[in-house]
Amino acid sequence: MPARVGHVQKHCTEAAAANATACNAYITANHQVMKRTAIFLTCVLAMLACDDIFEIDLTGKTVSVIAPSDGSQVAAGDVTFLWREVEGARAYRLRILEKLADGGLRAMSDTIMHNDSTGIRTHYRTTLGAGVYEWSIAAMNGAYHSAEQTLTLHVIADEEEEDEEPVDISGGQVEKIAPFDGALLTSGEVTFLWREVRGATIYNITIVGPSFDKATVVVANETLSDTEGGAPPCSFKCSIGAGRYEWSIRACNERYETEEYIFSFEVAEPEPSAVEEEY
Repeated sequence: MPARVGHVQKHCTEAAAANATACNAYITANHQVMKRTAIFLTCVLAMLACDDIFEIDLTGKTVSVIAPSDGSQVAAGDVTFLWREVEGARAYRLRILEKLADGGLRAMSDTIMHNDSTGIRTHYRTTLGAGVYEWSIAAMNGAYHSAEQTLTLHVIADEEEEDEEPVDISGGQVEKIAPFDGALLTSGEVTFLWREVRGATIYNITIVGPSFDKATVVVANETLSDTEGGAPPCSFKCSIGAGRYEWSIRACNERYETEEYIFSFEVAEPEPSAVEEEY
């Protein structure tokens, strides 16, 4: 009997030892799995944090606008906004606000354009009606964004074409070509020539005899313009008899005119022909 009891005790001891070994192996295996999981999660978190670490700081930068420039005017319809690439930007935010009569603003567009496989987005196109707008552009990435600059845009309706500011020609003069000062001509048809003045819409030509101070004959006092909307002519023809004359030419537009300078010339009687002399 004692031998049998001893055998049972020995068997139990061996079984307990085997169970302990299995438990230790299980615990060790679980520990290795947990350790690998922790390492994996740490790597993932580190990779996620890298975006913030390696993003270029855009805080002190601004987007360089190409068009439309601040305060510019464009025709109503499709309007294209253009800007230059900002290093480190992954997207751009463009906002367009319409100014209302009561001083308020109405949002027309608030768009974020991400760079994609087709390239870097540095343009945006939309349709705008007549009015005054404010628009802004800012560069962005995963961690930073640039300063947002605001520009003004005037959109003009097609039927409300704004007149261009006339060119200031008041400080210049018309350069005469012919007849030059003191020229001696033969009576008949005389051609007056001068060079074009940029910005002029009309020319006033006056021809008198013998002089402006003692005018007894007004040969011409004409305003020359082009009714088809082009540049006015730079020549004038008329028939003039023998005598002394002075002429002046002045360029004008809607607001300005050049100074007026006087040239003199003389028209002589035609010489008699050889037949008349023999007779």
